[in-house]
Amino acid sequence: MKMSVNSKQYDQLVTKLNHLIVSLSLDEKSTQELGTDINDTIKKYELKANAIKETTCELKSVVQEFDDKMSQMTSILDAVSPLLDKYESLIKLDKLLSELSTIKKIHKSLEMNVINCKTNKDFETKVTLITQSFNQMVDSYKDFEDNHKNDVMKNYLYDIIIYWKPIILTKLRQRFADTFESIDWPLINTNKLQNRSKSQSSEAINTFLLYFNSLLIFDIQCKRLSPQITTESEIVLPIDVMVTPLKKRFQYHFMETKSKLNRPEKPEWYLSQTLVWIRQNNNFLCETIDPLLLDMKSATDLVPAKFQLISGLLECVTTKLKSDLPSLVYDDKLFTHTVDEVLIFNRELLEIESNIIQVFPNCNLMNVFSSEPFFTRILSLERKKSTEFVELILDSKSAWNEICGPEGNDELKICECGDNFVLMLQSVTNRCSFFTNESLKYAFIKLQLEMLDDFRLRLIQLLHTSDKSWPLSQRYFAIINTINYLIFVLNEWKILPFYVQISEIYSPNETVFDQIIGLLQHVLNESIQQIKDLFLDQLKTGLQTYASIKWFCLKLFDNSLSSSASQLLHFISTNLVSLQKSLSISLFDKISQEMAQQLSRILVEDLVLENSFNDFGAKQLDYDITVGFLSLFRLYLSRPNAEFGPLIDAVKLVNIEKGTYLLLKEILSDRNKTNEAKMALKEMSVTMISTQMALNIIQNKIFDK
Repeated sequence: MKMSVNSKQYDQLVTKLNHLIVSLSLDEKSTQELGTDINDTIKKYELKANAIKETTCELKSVVQEFDDKMSQMTSILDAVSPLLDKYESLIKLDKLLSELSTIKKIHKSLEMNVINCKTNKDFETKVTLITQSFNQMVDSYKDFEDNHKNDVMKNYLYDIIIYWKPIILTKLRQRFADTFESIDWPLINTNKLQNRSKSQSSEAINTFLLYFNSLLIFDIQCKRLSPQITTESEIVLPIDVMVTPLKKRFQYHFMETKSKLNRPEKPEWYLSQTLVWIRQNNNFLCETIDPLLLDMKSATDLVPAKFQLISGLLECVTTKLKSDLPSLVYDDKLFTHTVDEVLIFNRELLEIESNIIQVFPNCNLMNVFSSEPFFTRILSLERKKSTEFVELILDSKSAWNEICGPEGNDELKICECGDNFVLMLQSVTNRCSFFTNESLKYAFIKLQLEMLDDFRLRLIQLLHTSDKSWPLSQRYFAIINTINYLIFVLNEWKILPFYVQISEIYSPNETVFDQIIGLLQHVLNESIQQIKDLFLDQLKTGLQTYASIKWFCLKLFDNSLSSSASQLLHFISTNLVSLQKSLSISLFDKISQEMAQQLSRILVEDLVLENSFNDFGAKQLDYDITVGFLSLFRLYLSRPNAEFGPLIDAVKLVNIEKGTYLLLKEILSDRNKTNEAKMALKEMSVTMISTQMALNIIQNKIFDK
């Protein structure tokens, strides 16, 4: 029986063979379990073995026939394969011919629509078809490029595009520029500003927008054709064409040799005119051009038209500035004037558009000064000017006059000299903040640090030459208020992002101001100590008189201050009032707090520990301290009890009852009962003095017999 080779027959034979093998195994198992007659079993095995043998032969026959057929098919495929390759080549060739035909049609269409258009009206009707044809060619080229198609065809298409690109560009630019007059672009005459919308017909605007849109699409397609890294000042093609009349006007007035306005010493002329042009044409760009840019789905990253206009104009300004600077750089007056005018221009430009420098860094004109020798000249002139300014403000007759804050209240007691110096530092910060290079910013900050250190040395010199007798002069207090104000300002500045960023780069372990703040703080601390020392020297006589009262034998206590205490408190009060008027709040708080602590220590050491007290003496001391000293300092300190803590504890101990005295003396005298002594004092709310001092104090208590 002849067998046909197919996979179904092969599968049936394999299944049949597997079935026979399985049934054979089952028969063997049943024979073992049931003890079937051996002869019957042998017959069954023989039948199934024969069936397996026949099936195996059939299977081998099928496989052999399959192999024969495969050999025949392989030879046929070897013969057909070259024909198939030729067929595929013919298909590709047919497709290329079709694409070539399409390209030729586009080429002819462009010839008819571009070259044969003689008038603006003819070109206007064809402009959309022209841009579509160009777009179609660019799309085809990108398809060839992206899919690695025929290089010959791709290069041919590229050559055609390159041929048409300048032709179309020239036509579009020319026709687009021809529409400017009908829409009053650019606005030069301020008298036309209010009548601009009235003079613009809808037909003129539509024609303008038609060409703008066509140029924009053409520009986008050209960038697709040869993608490049865009420069920071790049603007789209139609806006570049719109800026061209203003550029020509700028060059004519400010860069032509024979122009009367081309004067390097007058940078404000071309800078102010540039701002005028930006402001005059801003509304038209925002209202007419920006909506068109937003509608371009393929150009969603385009920045607003005003930004691009500014960038285009500032290309001219930058060129003008660079050409003038070499002739100005060594004239201190003219160079400084130019820098100042550029700073003013930058500030006014940021008022018009605050993000312009972030979007177009070329619009930051201060970067023109970042190259040498201009930057070194700026630094040297800044240093010279600051030195002269410091001399001027220090020599002023009103240098140390206080400048009142809002409503005549100034917590920092800022004087004219300190305020002017900080304003000078701020002007330096304003100048250097416009530079984008971090190293240039740091150079300015180092200059600020030099200014601060020079000013610190001048203040130290003035302090040393001041009269050191009490009461100190008003100028002395004004100087230390100035030092305190500088520390306050620098602590505020050092956390500003501008200074934090520089500190992280050049001073990672501290801020750029930490060192000078430390030096200023040292001078301030020395001055504060000098004030306290002089104050306490004046108090010394009164304290000695007060301490010499015969506390051990007072005969009377009439709930009034002792005369010595009254005199002492009068002196302290008078001078604290004077200090409060002369010092900033923070300085006065610090000095009054430290004075209270020092006065408390002196009264404990020189009065309480050096005298014995009877009951009347103890009560008098308690009254003087509680009603006198604490009440006086409560006017200036929020928690006077904390500053006078040791003195208050000492007064408590000299006023203890006899029974308490005996128990406490026994505990304090026993050195083995240190913890009990501390607990006993704590129960009496005595926590600011040691157990030994407490023992010394109570031993001075005298009880009547």
